[in-house]
Amino acid sequence: MLTQLVGFGAIEQTAGGGALAIFGTPVTATQEDVPYAGFTVSATGGTAPYIFSVHTGTLPTGITLNSSTGVVSGTPTTIGTSTGIVIRVTDNVGATADLAPFNLQVYGDPHFANVVLLLGFDGADGATSISDESLSGHALTVFGNAQLDTGVAPPFGTSSLLLDGTGDYLTTPDSDDFNFGTGDFTIELFTRTAAASNNNYMLVHAGSSGNISYSWRCNASNQQDVFWSINGSTTFNLIGASGGVPLTTWRHLCFERSGTKLRLYADGVMETSSTTIGANALFDSSAVLAIGMRSTSTTNGFNGNIKELRITKGVARYNDDAGFTVPTAAFPRG
Repeated sequence: MLTQLVGFGAIEQTAGGGALAIFGTPVTATQEDVPYAGFTVSATGGTAPYIFSVHTGTLPTGITLNSSTGVVSGTPTTIGTSTGIVIRVTDNVGATADLAPFNLQVYGDPHFANVVLLLGFDGADGATSISDESLSGHALTVFGNAQLDTGVAPPFGTSSLLLDGTGDYLTTPDSDDFNFGTGDFTIELFTRTAAASNNNYMLVHAGSSGNISYSWRCNASNQQDVFWSINGSTTFNLIGASGGVPLTTWRHLCFERSGTKLRLYADGVMETSSTTIGANALFDSSAVLAIGMRSTSTTNGFNGNIKELRITKGVARYNDDAGFTVPTAAFPRG
C-alpha cells in the first residue's frame, strides 16, 4: 500500500468564551481496494462533547469519518484524487475549528510512477492511432497494416493490436526508460498467436550484434523464448515450456528480473528462471524498442493479437517462484 504522511497543525476559532482547536495528520495517499492506513483527528478546548464532520470536499468512496471518535478509515473503491477536504470539529456550544485543507489520492497501482510504457490497444476497429498511457508518454510509430482489431475478443475490453506477420509492427525511440541497468523490471502483456513461427517477436530492444539488450518472442514450438545480453554481443537464452503459449489462445506472459534472477511466467505460472545474469546490468541497447518485430529485420514478425503491454522499471511486481494470480482487468491507469 502506498502512503504519504503530511503534517497538519490546528486552526483555532474562538466562540462562547473558550478556544477550540483541532489536530490531525492526514494520510494523503492510498491504494484502491486496500484498507486505508487511516488517521485520527482530535480536539482540545471548547466544551465537550465534540462532533467531527467533513465541512468541505468529499472523502473518497469507501472512506468515512467517525463523527464521535474522529477516526478516518475504510477501504477506497474508486481511483482518483479528492481535493480540498476540510474536517471540522464542533463543540457542545457551537464553536468550530477546522483542520487545514488536504487532498487524498487513491491509486490503482502502487507502482504507477515506475510504469514507463503502458499500451492498452483500445479503440475502434481498424484504428492506427496508438498512445502510451504511462506518465512517460512515449511516441509510437505504426508500420504496415498494424491496427486495432475488434474481430478477436480480448480478455477484457473490446479491441487489441492486430499484427499479420508480414511487416506489421510498432516502434518507439530508445529511451533511458528502457535501460534497466542492474535493477528489477517487469515486462508483461496478453498475447494470442495465430500461427506457430520463430518470428513471433513480441518485444525487442536489440539491434545487430554489439547492440543487444533482449528479444522476447514465442517460437515455433509455441514457447516463450528470450535471449538477452550483458555486453551487447554474447547472448543467453531463457526458454519457457514447450506448448506453453498455445495457438489462438490468450495468455498473460511476463518477463521479470528480481535481484539476480530472471523469470518467465505464463498465465501466472513460473515456467523457468535463471540466475546467470548475477549482479550484471542488462546491456543498454541504443536500438528502437520494437513491438511485433525485430528492428534488424522488418519483413516477418508477430502474427496474432496483443493486449495490455506494460513495462515497469525498478520493480519486480510478481517475484515469486510459486506464481501469481493473473490480472483479470486492464492494468490501472493511476
